[in-house]
Amino acid sequence: MKRWIHIIFFMLLLLAACSGRFSRKAELNPGIHNTPPLSPPNRSKAEFMKNPEPDYLSLANALIERGFYRVALVQLDEARKKDHNNPQIYYLMGICHKALGEFKRAEALFRKSLEKDPRYAPAYSELGTLYDRKGDRKIAMTYYKKAIEIDPSKPEFFNNIGFSEIMSGDLKAAELHLLESLKLDPGSLRTLNNLAFCYLKMGKEKKAVSILKTVLPQDQVYSNLGAMYELQHNSGKAAEMYRKALTANPNLSKI
Repeated sequence: MKRWIHIIFFMLLLLAACSGRFSRKAELNPGIHNTPPLSPPNRSKAEFMKNPEPDYLSLANALIERGFYRVALVQLDEARKKDHNNPQIYYLMGICHKALGEFKRAEALFRKSLEKDPRYAPAYSELGTLYDRKGDRKIAMTYYKKAIEIDPSKPEFFNNIGFSEIMSGDLKAAELHLLESLKLDPGSLRTLNNLAFCYLKMGKEKKAVSILKTVLPQDQVYSNLGAMYELQHNSGKAAEMYRKALTANPNLSKI
């Protein structure tokens, strides 16, 4: 019993010590990876004293949030030994392998998650992102739509399908899905940024600027717009936006 208590204490110390070393990645770059792990509830002290065996799933979630994917996989493997029918375990394993660039393994694990529970919506959404990465947007769409059909309460599902539609040029559909995502999570910086990107591709630069100004300082607004124009291979407009960012904040040139 003492051994498990020492292990948990060490892991918590490790997480606390390392948490300050990792800054949260900017959520304002257009992207489709936006399905957070589903954290199980934390155990109370009383529950822990009754059963001091580690809550591997909670440890894995904490490690994933800090970018320790290999270590998280060790915890998830232990969790799997205790509960091999839990779809979330295989889903989180897939999240880790995806983050490590091991996409085939990630896909297999997302499918394994669905074998355990065919209605585990997050796995469908993540399969969509993998097919998007391969450029097969038609198949990606079927997975995104399946995730939304099962659980329409998740804003990240609408964000993911919206970004995919931006990249495939279906801008009107993208706008509708991103607006739906914002209804569910009005403060999502990622979705706001993706909506701005959508409007930029529609030729509505002023509308894109207006959206970004609600959540970002002026220099970051123009810096983001510059990155968006780069994604469209419009180097002239990108340079113009970067110049505006430097005018708003000359210190950017020192970064």
